[in-house]
Amino acid sequence: LHTAYRRQRQMCIRDSNLHNVFHGISYAPRNVIEPMCGVNSRDVMLDLALLSQLTTRVRTYGTQCNQAEHVLNAIQDLNLNMSLALGVWIGPNDYSNWKQINNMKLMLSAYPREYFDSIYVGNEVLFREEKSTEELISYIEEVKSFVNNIGYSDFPVGASEIGALINPGLVEA
Repeated sequence: LHTAYRRQRQMCIRDSNLHNVFHGISYAPRNVIEPMCGVNSRDVMLDLALLSQLTTRVRTYGTQCNQAEHVLNAIQDLNLNMSLALGVWIGPNDYSNWKQINNMKLMLSAYPREYFDSIYVGNEVLFREEKSTEELISYIEEVKSFVNNIGYSDFPVGASEIGALINPGLVEA
């Protein structure tokens, strides 16, 4: 099945029926679940070669398993007209959260600004009730401070959350 899946993706890479019609697509490569981390650069390259025919933006949910580096390398190596809305997964474990933020900082320092569209700090963390609004805002403020310090003051930083849980404090952050 896995071989058939790869063959199908390869056949679709240069599909004249595909058109750039989406503003962006959320993307999580196969096997980006810790601790297994079975994602590989070849699969991400094949995926992005296909996705680049549909959109110029992809959004990841986190930095675990080097998924964002794989995406950024594919954009660079294939010279794709794409950018990354970098997800920073926030969950109940503060150590893992800071690891995500530190990975984000490393990537923003290692890759050209043009490869990035924005940063999403947290993905439905309030909905999952794993952090409070104040804790999420604290993470957002840390990321905003970092991007300002490296000269990316125009860089959009926010969160992805269920509409009913968005409040004035989160909107302001």
